[in-house]
Amino acid sequence: VSLAVTPYGQAAGEIEPFQKTIPPGRAETVGIDSDQRIPPEGFHDATITSDVPMAAARVLVSVAKRGDSKASGTQLRPQPATGISISPGLPLAADRWWAGGLDLSGDDEGWLLVSNPSPAAATSVKVLIHGDGERTVAKGLDDLKIEAGAQVAINLRTLKLPKLSLVELRSSTPVQVEQRVVDAAAGDYSSGPAVPDASTVVPVADVMAAGG
Repeated sequence: VSLAVTPYGQAAGEIEPFQKTIPPGRAETVGIDSDQRIPPEGFHDATITSDVPMAAARVLVSVAKRGDSKASGTQLRPQPATGISISPGLPLAADRWWAGGLDLSGDDEGWLLVSNPSPAAATSVKVLIHGDGERTVAKGLDDLKIEAGAQVAINLRTLKLPKLSLVELRSSTPVQVEQRVVDAAAGDYSSGPAVPDASTVVPVADVMAAGG
């Protein structure tokens, strides 16, 4: 397998991929936390490819308070000093996604991490908020462009969401979406895929192979 890690805001391929040979019927762990090539700040996109079908999952473990720097900008890793999140790999893309039951208060953090897997085509993203019996377009997110192969982190706190609201994301081409929520009081976080609209789902491999 090949594991390519790309910090948000950087072009893919700037960090040499990790290579791992896995025997039949075996499972292996690839640790990247101590690799000096990968900056500790900011969000990261990881793409795993292999010459045979395989299953992949991601484990995030936070063991110390983050050290923000100018390199991290507004795209930060979770604040808590301790926490763990396990989520599956995401082999699909879609042009409509949902993140639900969001309730951010105090110092809580919430993010939508949007990745455009196409190597050739830019996509246009719109974010809608469902809450208090209304549906509104998020201010400034009615035509957000994400270039080919790029990623964008949307800070949900800036949207001033109603309590227990739903966030809907629509795009002009298939994208991948994760949601990350940090509970500041508990010092813990949750990270995993948002929910795609089944009628719009396509294999991400097809998007990458088609070049758009």
